[in-house]
Amino acid sequence: MYDLTHFTLKDVTTCGAALRQMAAGSASMEETANRIVDYLYQNFDDEHGQQAAALVRFFITRPYAELAPDLQAHVDGFLGRAPEDPALKCQTMLASIGDNPAWHSRHRSRYYKVHPLSAEIVDVNPMFGQVAQLFGIVLEQTVDRDPKLLIDLEHQTYNILHVADAVDNPYVPAQDDFVKPYGIKSVLGFYGLLPSGNLFTVLLFSKVPILRDGLDTFRPLALNIKMAVLPFDEGAIFAEDTSPTTTPHTTTPRTMTPRTVATQYRSEAAGLTQLLSVHERVVVEQSERIAQVVAELEAQIAENERLRKLATEAAVAEERTRLSRDLHDSVTQALYSQTLYAEAAVRQLQSGRTERAADHLQQLKETALQALREMRLLIFELRPAALEEEGLVSALRTRLESVESRTGIDAHVIVDESFVQRAHLSADAETGLYWIVQEALNNALKYAAADKITICLSALAEPAPGCTTVTVTDNGGGFDLAASENKSTLGLRGMQERAQQIGGALTVHSAPGDGTTIRIEVPHAD
Repeated sequence: MYDLTHFTLKDVTTCGAALRQMAAGSASMEETANRIVDYLYQNFDDEHGQQAAALVRFFITRPYAELAPDLQAHVDGFLGRAPEDPALKCQTMLASIGDNPAWHSRHRSRYYKVHPLSAEIVDVNPMFGQVAQLFGIVLEQTVDRDPKLLIDLEHQTYNILHVADAVDNPYVPAQDDFVKPYGIKSVLGFYGLLPSGNLFTVLLFSKVPILRDGLDTFRPLALNIKMAVLPFDEGAIFAEDTSPTTTPHTTTPRTMTPRTVATQYRSEAAGLTQLLSVHERVVVEQSERIAQVVAELEAQIAENERLRKLATEAAVAEERTRLSRDLHDSVTQALYSQTLYAEAAVRQLQSGRTERAADHLQQLKETALQALREMRLLIFELRPAALEEEGLVSALRTRLESVESRTGIDAHVIVDESFVQRAHLSADAETGLYWIVQEALNNALKYAAADKITICLSALAEPAPGCTTVTVTDNGGGFDLAASENKSTLGLRGMQERAQQIGGALTVHSAPGDGTTIRIEVPHAD
């Protein structure tokens, strides 16, 4: 299958090879044409794998005098008379297939089975008029070439035509009976001139838009179709033309002269040469396009790396600013307070007021302890996290041992057996949980005056696929939850946002004088 909206170099090579082999075993051009339209109809899809073609038809020009009586009668009816010139070229349907069962045979067509390339055709079917004029087929009415329909006019023996928007387009007749009811969006055509002077045309009516960009990739298919029908050019055109002496794989009827056989072989050789040139050109164009895409990707990667470095530098600068602010707001202020308490204690001792001096020294001790906690917290935040190397549980234990336990706080991590058996967390979920717990511990350390902190990890099997629950409990002073939410204090908003980012839910239970419990639930990875 080939995506009609994204036809690649591999597609054109594979599809072209298949089309070129359609003559194998055929006894007539009609049999080959039926194989060609069926292949195009069945093998072109849209980007979703749905069939893209609504109708595919194959036409060949034939002199009026060489048409069967029923086709001549059709031409006579079209003109209202028999043509004066028996050599008048007639655009004759050779094969057809489409969404409507009535389109599965050329014999069922009541209108398009054959049209004379006369003055009347220019008004009835201007697309045929354009193609005929291009190939020097003399019409009784002059036709101005339309470069929007015929692609690259310098290709004089094979080419493609294109109608980007078929709706209300003068080149596509039967708008109300065909184009709109069957959802026709674009038309892609392949045509070529045979040595006999006859012209083949293959029209594919597509249910998906075919854009102009990249259209050149389709052109080799016209040459492959030409190579497939070339052996029958001056031989068996219609199935009924097949001579009794004609056998599969030997498609030269007895009526062909040595001269016409030689002409055919020269045409085949020329066609193969053209096909090689086309493939070489397409390969070069595709290679240049790929090189351009690679260059653009490399430039994008370099730009992303530059932006990443800038983001990293900005993050480092922001972190330095935050640490400087924290040092000023906490440790520096604590050290200044210690100085004041020490000076006050000295004055009280000099005055003989030892009890007041003892109070100041007690305040000095508490302030120093708080400063120690703050300093250890800042030092820990500067160290690389153990999360990636050791996992969530070990990283949390490292945090408690490095900060809380060294500042006199009774801190523990409790891992329930259910967590060991059922927990299935993605890397992003573990990272998110780690930083939420970090924020909860920081709050307890800075503001709660807690001397006991417990982290519990467990896992529930329901609802499927289950979830991991992490709770952080401290026995500190607690706070008014409603007032805190209104003020967005204590980093609660940041913790809520992190929980949402990993698909989890965060709840907080606290009251003044009653400690704080933060609970996070995160669904397990599928």
